[in-house]
Amino acid sequence: MSDKKISSKIAQPYAEALIELAIAKKELEEVTQDIKNINTTISENNDLVTVLKNPLIANVKKKQIVESIFKDTVNKTTLDFIKLIIDRNRVILLSKICEEFIKISYRKAGITIANVVTSIPFTEKQYNLLISKIKALTNSQQVEIKVEVDEDLIGGFTIQLGSRVIDSSLKGQLQQMATYLNR
Repeated sequence: MSDKKISSKIAQPYAEALIELAIAKKELEEVTQDIKNINTTISENNDLVTVLKNPLIANVKKKQIVESIFKDTVNKTTLDFIKLIIDRNRVILLSKICEEFIKISYRKAGITIANVVTSIPFTEKQYNLLISKIKALTNSQQVEIKVEVDEDLIGGFTIQLGSRVIDSSLKGQLQQMATYLNR
């Protein structure tokens, strides 16, 4: 089993527990926004990640750091959850837990998440057209697109909708052609 799958298997119960707690407290929308903000902060701040993952720094100090950063921007439920993650020595999985939480939260709200990798950035018109096509394809009322630019695709794009991948990239087409010719 790959490291990604293992970390996902560990992260999912934590994400589900937070979902259940947020629903019970009627704070799901607020907690979801908090988790999105925390995930963004983590992905943009390598120094914070380094400090949180450092086993030489005591959990008490890590919790103080997290509290000083997030106490005015996230609600108590979210902050207490992050502290619990630190206490359980799962802070190395915080980003994965956030991703799992967002995925589950969106699924409960009926929002489809599409991971799009493109060779060049989309124009606003292309972006809006892509949203409408994905809505039609998935019968969803709302779609959230995460766009990543990868110049190695040469041209085109790939879309991942859950476990389904639509590959219209030039790189993917060349790989398919190579596979066919190597038979």
